Amino acid sequence: MSSTVPKAAKAIFGNRAAVVEQAGNAGAEYRGESFLLPRPWIALVVITGAVALLGWLSSEPFVETTVSGGDDEVLLVLPTFSARESGRERALKTLVQASPRDIVPVAALAQLYIERSRSESDPRYLGYAQHLLGPWWQEDSPPPAIQRLRAILLQGQHRFKPAIADLDDLLQRDPHDAQSLLTRATVHQVLGNYREALADCLRLSRYAPLHAIACTGSILSLTGRAASAQTLMSRIEPQLPNEPVATRQWVLTLRGEIAERGNQIEQAERYYRLALNEPLRGPYLLRVYSQFLLRKGQALDALALLRDETHDDSLLLHAAIAAQRIDDKELLRQYMGLIDTRLRNARLRGSSSHYYLAGRYALEIEQLPAKALRLARANWLQSKEERDTELLAAAAVANGDQAVLREIEHWMSAQNAVLPQLAPLLKANANDPR
Repeated sequence: MSSTVPKAAKAIFGNRAAVVEQAGNAGAEYRGESFLLPRPWIALVVITGAVALLGWLSSEPFVETTVSGGDDEVLLVLPTFSARESGRERALKTLVQASPRDIVPVAALAQLYIERSRSESDPRYLGYAQHLLGPWWQEDSPPPAIQRLRAILLQGQHRFKPAIADLDDLLQRDPHDAQSLLTRATVHQVLGNYREALADCLRLSRYAPLHAIACTGSILSLTGRAASAQTLMSRIEPQLPNEPVATRQWVLTLRGEIAERGNQIEQAERYYRLALNEPLRGPYLLRVYSQFLLRKGQALDALALLRDETHDDSLLLHAAIAAQRIDDKELLRQYMGLIDTRLRNARLRGSSSHYYLAGRYALEIEQLPAKALRLARANWLQSKEERDTELLAAAAVANGDQAVLREIEHWMSAQNAVLPQLAPLLKANANDPR
């Protein structure tokens, strides 16, 4: 391996940059525990995407329908879960029913539900997981396996402050807890706390070198160092053939995002295509690539990619935007009906994690800029991922709200954030005589 470390990494890491260099060939393995890689639902991602072991999980979508009729209205037709249960799931359920306070089967079943929620984009599984953790949910310092899962569930609910508190406690009790480091790095990135995220990425390099490099590369690309990020990411490329398919797809997708942030559009397309060639249609890849196609004005291609993938809220939204852009009124009507139902269900759950969906829907489909700005701002106050900031900037431009745009620019300056997708929006506003 070359002994050089990207100058940008040295500028950020100082003398600790050597840790990143060592990560490329480090042989340390995280203690045999599987990574529960976080996001909502976001998004549900590691740094900019999820890396869950999804291959064995069913991807069969559930059926949605609405019927008018007051208190008897049907909001959702539930799938028959028993028909899709794996032998492992049935065995774990039996163990949990026999001993509901036995941490080992409870944690294993909760982890399985979290993975299924990500693979099927179904938030109800997160509710099932939380129910399993009920006996410990209010404890200040529950057993580590339970507290780690609680932090991931809190993150999925966009309750980031208590999630961070759980992760801080876990890492105080065990500084070598790689899963908690990875989860906390992810939460810090979602919150736009890039320095804190980088610190956790560096600590992670001893236990999970591939994930540490990917974590670091993502932060570099979000702070104007996309070329250095690609150099760093290239170090893990030789080991990809030996990694699980979900990991390969995640790394390739992340490389596409990094290339896009560096305005290397052809290279981004190549990485997205390589990721798409993997025998897995992960929602992270589909979200990122369909947005890439929409940005390029390829609405037909985006719709072809997503037509059968609307079980995920973000993919449904992208499909609706694509249908609108090609003026397919009937398909758009169907998608709008599904989005309206899902937004209503989210409100009934008391969830705030739907603000991005609702805000972009209001801006691009309903074309209600004032409503979009209100929702986009509420979303941005709790989540500052790249797409969240882009939505808020677009809504502010649509409303001519220069105060919000100045707030975004101030935050970007404070965090040293460089988000290329915002440049046209900020430039357009600067030239707006209003």
